[in-house]
Amino acid sequence: MWDAYHSEADPRTFVLVEHWESRARWEAHGKLDAIQTIYLPEVLPRASRAAHPSARLGV
Repeated sequence: MWDAYHSEADPRTFVLVEHWESRARWEAHGKLDAIQTIYLPEVLPRASRAAHPSARLGV
């Protein structure tokens, strides 16, 4: 599951928050062919990205 946010202060800024069942599932997702052949070489170089692995509160 994921949530997308658009900054009201900076219209060029979007934030995507992904919710993963486990770290293992997140790591497996990163090994998928589409991630390796499309996202990493084509999308990621065009984006400013900061990953912050975190624990969800209240779950």
